[in-house]
Amino acid sequence: MPKLTGWQVLEKIKSNKELSQTKVMANSAEQSFTKDNEAPYQFDAVLDKGFDLQTLSTLYNS
Repeated sequence: MPKLTGWQVLEKIKSNKELSQTKVMANSAEQSFTKDNEAPYQFDAVLDKGFDLQTLSTLYNS
C-alpha cells in the first residue's frame, strides 16, 4: 500500500468505535509479519497469497 501499512489500516479500523467489530484479515505470503505481540491490535485471520473463496468464507464466518 503506498500510503499506509497493513498495521496502520488495522489500527485505524480497530480503534474506531463504530468499526471496531469489523474483521480485518491480512493477505500475505509471509505469515510471520502478521503477528506482533507488541501491537495493540491483531489481524483476525491471515490468508496466504493465492487463497480461494472457500477459505475466505470459512475464515470470515468463524
